[in-house]
Amino acid sequence: NSDKSLDYYDKVISSAPQSSAAKDAIQSVREIYVAKGDINAYFSYAERSGVECDLSLMTRDSLSFRAAQNIYLANRTTDAIPQLQGYLQSYPKGYYTDDALFCLSDCYLKCDSLDRAIEYMKILAQRPSNQYTVSVVEKLADVTFDNKMWGEAQVAYRRLYDEVDSADKRLMASTRYADATLHLSNDDATMAM
Repeated sequence: NSDKSLDYYDKVISSAPQSSAAKDAIQSVREIYVAKGDINAYFSYAERSGVECDLSLMTRDSLSFRAAQNIYLANRTTDAIPQLQGYLQSYPKGYYTDDALFCLSDCYLKCDSLDRAIEYMKILAQRPSNQYTVSVVEKLADVTFDNKMWGEAQVAYRRLYDEVDSADKRLMASTRYADATLHLSNDDATMAM
C-alpha cells in the first residue's frame, strides 16, 4: 500500500529530518514516486522535507526518465505517452533523449497513431547513430513504404543502406529505395538514384 507507506515515511522524516532514518526514508519515498510515475511530486516533497538529498539536474533527468520508462515497461501505453513527452519537454538535451524517443514512437505504434509514431521515429532517425538507429530506421522505412509514403520511405531506406552491414539487408534496402524512388515519379529523384 504505497499511500500508507508514504504516510509512515513522512512521519519518520517529519520527526527527525536530519537523521539517518530520514535519509533512508526519503530514498524509499523516491522509489514509491518513481514507481507511480509521479516524479514531480517527489521533487516537490523532497524540497519541502528538509532532508538533504540529491536534486541536481542530472538526478532529476535520470529519475524523470526512469519514472516514465517504468510506465512504458508496464505496458501502460496511453499513460506512458504524456510522461515521455513531459520528459522530452523538460529535458530537451537530456541524457535519455534517444531512449525516450524510441519508447514514445513505440507507444504511438501500439496506439495505432501512425502519424505521431512516424514523427518521433523521424526525429530519432535524424539523431547521430545510437543503439536504436538500425531498428528505428528499418521500422520507419517499412511503415512508410507499406503506407505508400514514398518520399519518407526513400529517405529511410537510403539511410538504412548506410547503417546495416549485412549484404542481404543492404540488398533489401537498396531494392526498396529504388521502388520508393520510382513510385515518386520524379525525374530529379530518379536521376539522383
